Amino acid sequence: MDVLEKMVFSACLVSCAVALADALKPSDKFNRQLKMIFSALFLCGLLAPAVSGSFSLDLPVNGSADGGVYNEIDTDAELKKAIEDNIRKTAEEILRQDEISFKKVSVSVNINEDNSIDINEICICSSEFEKAAESLRSQLGKGIRVTEIEQD
Repeated sequence: MDVLEKMVFSACLVSCAVALADALKPSDKFNRQLKMIFSALFLCGLLAPAVSGSFSLDLPVNGSADGGVYNEIDTDAELKKAIEDNIRKTAEEILRQDEISFKKVSVSVNINEDNSIDINEICICSSEFEKAAESLRSQLGKGIRVTEIEQD
């Protein structure tokens, strides 16, 4: 991509120089000479990045430099896991702020077609389950299903 950016930048720079020279030329008798000079400069500007040896038209499909194949399923799974981890940490912080002891918190979410996130369930392992469930519902929404995980 860097090579393509250099080529576009060179083309823009030479185009500006052509426009400036055209405006400043003393008479029409220099038209042919200016066209030839700037055509050569334009070609050099476009070809210089390609000739430097780093030119490649192989663009990565998923935007990464490793050229890996884009896999939507893996990306969705990673996104879902990251969202679940974030909501789990938020739930743990809420419980800590309310001074509710817990052993474990797990979260299950669903990402809809319109990219909205629904919290399916928050599971808690706590000796104060009812207090924890009410605290989470008050902070995250009344419609959240909170279930108890059996203590070991």
